[in-house]
Amino acid sequence: MDKSEATRKQLIDAGFVVEENRVLTVPVDEITPLKDQPRMYFDPDELTALAGSIKTNGQAQPVLVIKFQQSLNGAKYELIDGERRWRAIKQAGLKTIRIIICQVKDFNQQHLLSLISNFNRIDHTHQEKIKAVIALRANLMSADQIAVAVGKKISWVLNYTSLARLHPDILAKLDPPTPERDRISFSAALRLSTLKTEVEQLKLFQQIEKERAQGTSPVVLNEMLRRLISEGKFLRLSLRGKKPPREKKASDDDKSFRALVPRVRALVMKLEDFQLTPTIYRYFQKHKRPATTAMEQIFREAAQILLRYADTTAEILTNTQQYRTRVEREA
Repeated sequence: MDKSEATRKQLIDAGFVVEENRVLTVPVDEITPLKDQPRMYFDPDELTALAGSIKTNGQAQPVLVIKFQQSLNGAKYELIDGERRWRAIKQAGLKTIRIIICQVKDFNQQHLLSLISNFNRIDHTHQEKIKAVIALRANLMSADQIAVAVGKKISWVLNYTSLARLHPDILAKLDPPTPERDRISFSAALRLSTLKTEVEQLKLFQQIEKERAQGTSPVVLNEMLRRLISEGKFLRLSLRGKKPPREKKASDDDKSFRALVPRVRALVMKLEDFQLTPTIYRYFQKHKRPATTAMEQIFREAAQILLRYADTTAEILTNTQQYRTRVEREA
């Protein structure tokens, strides 16, 4: 099955009506881009490369369009999926473009169609995903419905809904044209989006940016964010309308400890098998043997400390359970 047939099958499986039983070739000037399509950023270098490829090898995959009831400024079709290909074809100076025509009932379904067609691709920016999700939410689609439609987890939808609350200056730091070295991480942006006001977001963001300018690692920056927010130095979003948090029980801590012990033991095994930890070992192989030996010794010492920690934790759990059992019997 070629790409054209695969695209048609995906649309039909999603419940859309494909008007034509074949791919059509039409003048490129008869197509206008979707006004509110999810994609906002087109990398100039990638567009030039695609234009060259299409000019040399032809258009491998058709674009997806809907047909206007009446021509709009000379255009007969509106793009749903494929604006990058459409731009590349125009840039290459080609006069025709291959299309597949679909029917949509309304604006909401039009955006859903664009979302299904686009959002399983890895080259969409975070801001494009935010824009699309918010547009569908505004058209009364629930987070569950969006998740099912695009084949994502509901947490994916909720994350991008949360990111929409970010200050525009922070959002701009998520994607191109911001250079990669200057971008904020997705996890850090999510943490900032939990703050109540954009003023609070910017305040903490600027604090973190100063740390990054001094060379602080992204991993450390993310941990700093977590601590600052959890310590309550910044206002969090209101939980109004949600159920009050359940009161923690002693058994909750027991479960946490029991889950922690095996994770620590697994980490100990990794530390003890220093030579079987590829990334670290490959790095130290580039240095002289004494450096590798010294690092291996440090890893083994760390492993022993962690192992004692796990053993102590397990002992505390056992003693606690025995104490509770005795108290219950005496009662």
